[in-house]
Amino acid sequence: MFRFVSMLMALFLGFLGQAQITDSIMGVEELNAVLEKSLSLRKTKMDSAELLLEQIKPHILKQKDPNLFAEHALQTSWLLLRKDNYEDILELLTPNLENKDEIDLSLLGRTYQHIGHVYKLKWVPDSALVNYIKALKTAQKAEDQRTISLTYLALGLTYTKLGDTLMASDFYDKSMKYSTNTELVEKHKELITGQDNRPVSVEKVIELGLDIVKIAQRQNNDLLLATAYSDLRKEYFRVKNFPKALEYAEKELVIREKIDFSSTTSNTWTSIANIYAHQNRFQKALELYQKALPKASDTLRLEIHQGMKSVYAKQGNAEKALNALEDYTRLKDSIDVREREKSIATVMAQFETELQAEQIKTLSAENALNASKITQQRTTLFAVLGGSLLLLAIGFFGYRSYRTKQELNYTQLNFKLLQTQMNPHFMFNALNEINLNLDSQTKEVASQNLLSYSALMRNILQSSTREFVSVKEDVNLISKFLETQQLMHETTFMYDVEVAEEIDVRFMVIPPMLTQPFVENAVLHGIKGMDGGNISVHYALNGEVLCVTIQDNGKGFSSLSGHSGNELHTSMGTSIIDQRIATYQKLHRFTIKKNIKSSSGKGTLVTLEFPVKYKKA
Repeated sequence: MFRFVSMLMALFLGFLGQAQITDSIMGVEELNAVLEKSLSLRKTKMDSAELLLEQIKPHILKQKDPNLFAEHALQTSWLLLRKDNYEDILELLTPNLENKDEIDLSLLGRTYQHIGHVYKLKWVPDSALVNYIKALKTAQKAEDQRTISLTYLALGLTYTKLGDTLMASDFYDKSMKYSTNTELVEKHKELITGQDNRPVSVEKVIELGLDIVKIAQRQNNDLLLATAYSDLRKEYFRVKNFPKALEYAEKELVIREKIDFSSTTSNTWTSIANIYAHQNRFQKALELYQKALPKASDTLRLEIHQGMKSVYAKQGNAEKALNALEDYTRLKDSIDVREREKSIATVMAQFETELQAEQIKTLSAENALNASKITQQRTTLFAVLGGSLLLLAIGFFGYRSYRTKQELNYTQLNFKLLQTQMNPHFMFNALNEINLNLDSQTKEVASQNLLSYSALMRNILQSSTREFVSVKEDVNLISKFLETQQLMHETTFMYDVEVAEEIDVRFMVIPPMLTQPFVENAVLHGIKGMDGGNISVHYALNGEVLCVTIQDNGKGFSSLSGHSGNELHTSMGTSIIDQRIATYQKLHRFTIKKNIKSSSGKGTLVTLEFPVKYKKA
């Protein structure tokens, strides 16, 4: 029934035109119908779609429906992405995140996906990957196959740019499982196949662009065709093949005008003007720069003024070059002023509540004074409070910034010191074990043990120089350590190392040398010297937390008081670990939790909890 009403409403709006939309307050069903209409117009008349969204915005706000607001914001952000207006998108989608418990999961998944797109296009890969993973998990809960497919594709494109062809290929495969346009995804996968971790060449990118043009033409997908032409134009411009760049820029312009998306043609005109400028066709370049200016965004206008300055300078027209530079400077100053005003507004908002409280106290205390005196004192008080608060704010933030830099410098030095301390500590324990066992072992066994320890030390030295290692590397190190300890103790204990299936061991990361000291304690101070000893190390995923447990059935302890420095969990290694945990919090905002449970004669259980983090290539 709802779909039927929506279809009628869409037809109704098509006949009545834009004037009817603002005549009266629209209901939820009517607004959903307009949103559907806007969605359908994106393929053929994008300017009309943008106009519809702008017209219904006041009605959306009046309804106070989180889902309506979220859908409107997502459709608007989709258009802004096509206009390269990234900053406005983040501000636009913030309410979706603030209301994430009230909106549909599919809308939340698309929100994370759009934010990921912004960070990918601005090339902040770590933030892009985090938001894409959130989008993927949310879309999977919502069973939104389109968002799942597009997010896998976006992850593949991100890892392609990072140079990790193995991860990229894996994500392209997953995208094809859910995609209705598998031909396009297959072309992206072909681009990276056989690259052997080498950067993708310009020739390969151009070849992919030409293939996508053919796909778009077969599917009558004008939006995809415009995007493909735009990508080809940029690549040919990058390799200074200006005739080809101009050819595809003009084709792009034709398609953009065909789909009625004139608000982005300024970008294309500017690109063509840049090409003419490089070909020394100065008059044509200046004509197109002037044509692009009226509908250009502030960022694009800066580029246009720079281009015009360069052209005038090459023509030897110093006066006009200076005028173009002045236009650029005025616009840049205007943008900077707006940014400063926005920053000041943010700072002042932080003090608004306190300021209001002070005003109330002042008015209450001076209630007996006459009206003129109250007005005069209020004005004076506002000026003093405002100036004082602003000075305090500037001083506070300046001092905090200075202190933060000092603390970070100290923390980084301390972090390196702690890492270097871990290696001698481990080597001392290792060499001590070898020395204790040399007399009781044959020459062959002792030689084998020395070789095993040598390989293990090499692994530990390599991993401990990095701030994060993959779960796979940590698992391999722990397994190798326990295997070596088993040789040294002539297999007097058993062990197992298990990893939960949902953990992607290749790109989930944890700090190096944090699990190993607890495993070492389990061997040296837990099961050493006993029969039937057993050590279990398990890696599990609990929501956004990666849990590592180390359990032994050894001697255990009842309390830490009264025990020597050689006993369980009071060793130098554990002391350094505690300092490293604090350092990771300060340096990386990476909160690590540690919990130890033990009782005399019943063994010890150590639990380490790490926030989920993904590696960069």
